[in-house]
Amino acid sequence: MARIELSTLTRTITADVLAHPTDLGPVLAKRHSVSRGTMTKQLKRLVENGWIERNGNTRPHFKPGVQREVTTEYAVAGLDEHTPWLRDVHPVLQLSPAVARIAQHVFGELLNNAIDHAQATRVTVSVRQTPTHLHILIGDDGLGVFKQLAAKADLPDAQRAALEISKGRLTTQPECHGGRGLFFVARMVDAMNLQSNGQVLQWRHRGESVQFRSHPLNRTGTTVFVSLALDSTVRPTDTYSAFGSEEAPLDFSRTQVPLRLLTDNGLTLDSRAQARWVVSRLELFATAELDFDGVDDVGPSFIDEVFRVYAKAHPEVALQPTKASGRVEKLLKGTIH
Repeated sequence: MARIELSTLTRTITADVLAHPTDLGPVLAKRHSVSRGTMTKQLKRLVENGWIERNGNTRPHFKPGVQREVTTEYAVAGLDEHTPWLRDVHPVLQLSPAVARIAQHVFGELLNNAIDHAQATRVTVSVRQTPTHLHILIGDDGLGVFKQLAAKADLPDAQRAALEISKGRLTTQPECHGGRGLFFVARMVDAMNLQSNGQVLQWRHRGESVQFRSHPLNRTGTTVFVSLALDSTVRPTDTYSAFGSEEAPLDFSRTQVPLRLLTDNGLTLDSRAQARWVVSRLELFATAELDFDGVDDVGPSFIDEVFRVYAKAHPEVALQPTKASGRVEKLLKGTIH
């Protein structure tokens, strides 16, 4: 007797129940080549787990439950970022207008990255709604974001690429894109993972916490995962404005640099070389917040290179240290004018 896994059904069950509310069982039994009795048992499990709701006994009528999902694979050639949202994703979700606005923006930014930058041939989209969160996963079979950006920007390794990504305004196609997508998406959602070739750059709490580490799944291409609370009140325009100027709210004149990305491997911020990595490209911004969260110690050469040498050479860039511990704050004292 043929079997069917529940996880196989959940990938399309929301769209299936919308299309077949009165004949769901027979349609799925035929599609998956299982008996109607087997499918009836699986539908019962889907009801119990919140994937679908059932009304009536002899002639049951089904509708989507609190758990919803759509998983689809697309060829990149000829694909645009809005059609999958409009046709395949948005119709199966049940979101407030505010969350739908964020989700549409985030989905479009991430899928556009895969289409325009990844040099991929296929992209997989998986969107799942739970009782509390919306999860979006977009994976491609391209070169891998860290490897690709390191080559494009002449960076020595994935760690440096992660640092530059975290600053924003880095793109493989500067003639077409401003390099702002990932920076702002990370600050609109509750959590975001950018994973590629065995490494992952993680943002938590709308970009307040950032880490770069190895990942056990060493697959080619890039996979981006984001999680967004269903009661979120974030507005994309407000997020952009927070990093713009009063005169031009969308000009992306302010950045944040998470310094712990250079210390998560056990190193200390101690050299002028590290300092030059930190301040690289900061002249693209009017203000740079240097985030010392997770940094326990700083060397004098690093401090001098950032806050005296670079600051003197680029007085137009305001350097603002944030989240420094008591010890680091003491070391910085007297160096910032």
